[in-house]
Amino acid sequence: MILISLKNRAFGILMVLLLLPTYLIRFSVFDIPMTLLEMMILALFVTFLIQEGKALWKYVILPQWYHYCIVLFIIAGIVSLFITPQLRAGAGFWKAYIIEPILFFIVFIHTMKTERDIYRIIAVLGISASIIGIIAVIQYYTGWNIPDAWYALPNRRATGIYGYPNAVGLYLAPITVLLWSILVLRKTVISRIWYLLGSMGVVICIAGLASARVDGAIIGALAGMGVVLLCTRWRFIMIACFVLGLIVALWYEPTRQVLLFQDVSGDVRVALWKGTLNLLYHQPLFGAGLGGFPEMYNIYRLPSHIELLLYPHNIFLDFWVELGLIGLFWIVAVLIFFFFHSVRAAIKEKQWLGVSLTAVMTCVVVYGFVDVPYFKNDLAVLFWTLLGLLYMLIHKKSQNTDIR
Repeated sequence: MILISLKNRAFGILMVLLLLPTYLIRFSVFDIPMTLLEMMILALFVTFLIQEGKALWKYVILPQWYHYCIVLFIIAGIVSLFITPQLRAGAGFWKAYIIEPILFFIVFIHTMKTERDIYRIIAVLGISASIIGIIAVIQYYTGWNIPDAWYALPNRRATGIYGYPNAVGLYLAPITVLLWSILVLRKTVISRIWYLLGSMGVVICIAGLASARVDGAIIGALAGMGVVLLCTRWRFIMIACFVLGLIVALWYEPTRQVLLFQDVSGDVRVALWKGTLNLLYHQPLFGAGLGGFPEMYNIYRLPSHIELLLYPHNIFLDFWVELGLIGLFWIVAVLIFFFFHSVRAAIKEKQWLGVSLTAVMTCVVVYGFVDVPYFKNDLAVLFWTLLGLLYMLIHKKSQNTDIR
């Protein structure tokens, strides 16, 4: 990876994005747990230091918004390490979910500079997601390698290369929206062959989501895709379809139960959130610490809820219990900052990238209300990739082209 990045650092970044799921390949280095994804990120950063070491001073001499973003996040992680009852696990989380994504982000913003780079980023993410989607579809129809808990028909759910179905949705949903946005907003710019390949990618990703039967991911993806359509001539048709669809969904009992948290999954999440709020009532400032939620939650959970999960399955509660009030402040501030700049670029400056980023982050937040859209190796890097694209948007490194 170092040799590849030394020759073409942008290609090294694209390789990392293409191979995000390789965090599943695990091993140890001097008794330190590592993954293949982590090794690639570290090799990429070492390459960056070799090439840019003498000029690093110019990156920090004038503080920018991302400096505050990075420093506050690292501080939140360090504080949480002093709180967690699981120091070894917490240190691993700090390394994989905070430090390494930040290192990737630093290399990203100082390497990727053009609109062509953005297209390549979306392309490799689309390829990666399509591979996961194909595996999920094949798995659903064959039953191959599906854990017993999700194997039986008619409620079978594909897990892909992961250990549970939701991981498929967490990875595919935002990338599906990203692919969809470029097909809708840049149809007249991209070539026919790439438009066809992108369309196939969207279909495959949607099929993958359907195979995993992840309701939250599907709703999140639809929300993100709807944001894209709001910025086109079809906005009024989209609004009418949304209203009609919502009426039908609330009328049809199975979907109504999902939307109102009245199904089994909804009951579990409501109980989980109540137990988490009980924990935070007693530990409001520091939460449970990095990696400490399962142990702490077991003390404060509802008697009726016997399932111990790694996270509260809500983006705001996730950050609060893992990183304390600093973490909660961080994610709220980052989201406000992100939407402010992406929406402004979409409305005032008519930049297609602003629309795309608004749509993708909408998908992340909507799905994040019922799941864990950050605290996983691939998702953490993907989140900071979105921040990297926002950096390109803010600093006008992408072409300012009107949306047609």
